[in-house]
Amino acid sequence: MLFDELIPYWKGKTVRDAKIAAFRSHDLSSQLDLSPREIHRKLRSFGVRRAGPVGRGGAARRHLHRSVLAGQTARGEAAAAAARRCGRRRRQPQRARTLAPTPRRTSCWATRTILGLGFSGIPRAGRLAAGARQTEGESAFLQSVELSCEAMRAFSERFVALARVEAAATPDPERRTELEAIAERCSRVPWLPPRNFAEAVQALWFTQNAAIISYGAGSGITPGRVDQLLFPTSSSPTYRTAC
Repeated sequence: MLFDELIPYWKGKTVRDAKIAAFRSHDLSSQLDLSPREIHRKLRSFGVRRAGPVGRGGAARRHLHRSVLAGQTARGEAAAAAARRCGRRRRQPQRARTLAPTPRRTSCWATRTILGLGFSGIPRAGRLAAGARQTEGESAFLQSVELSCEAMRAFSERFVALARVEAAATPDPERRTELEAIAERCSRVPWLPPRNFAEAVQALWFTQNAAIISYGAGSGITPGRVDQLLFPTSSSPTYRTAC
């Protein structure tokens, strides 16, 4: 059933398919480029300047692996030295460092910031961190942050509308109560900070789904330490003992 009906039915109908089609219509490639030129460009982004020949043999792969590790080590040492120099001059505010996800092979979003501020508070925090004098690039980035956060609000409101429609249509009183509670939670989070454990889980679910829709399944996106993120919102002694 999965291969014969479900997968063929959804082919070309998902949000990811629509995104890829939009990329292609604007001459933006969404395909993985493994050409030698692109591989060398990616290696340079890891700090590798001389990677040697790129081939399929075991020796070439081992050389490539050693080159990447050496480049990452050198780049990490240089970044640490720069951070120490900057730290002596001026310490960067913690809030400014946690507004954006850290680019890495497994992206870990700043979920703690999202749960603490809600998507409504992130643009305001970004403006405070940037200060009054903003470059053209900083201003454009903050505008894109505001649009993304508004998109999260619209995303959750679609679930609010659906839950209310289903609540009005169901003859089961217990199910109606569940749907009304879902609508109430989704009308608050992730736009506003969660007030309890259920709202925190709902906000986490929305955030993770939006990330997967944006970057595609298999992108290595993780919310981080979920137990630590949800701990402040839980009043359950069992959960707190387990954490």
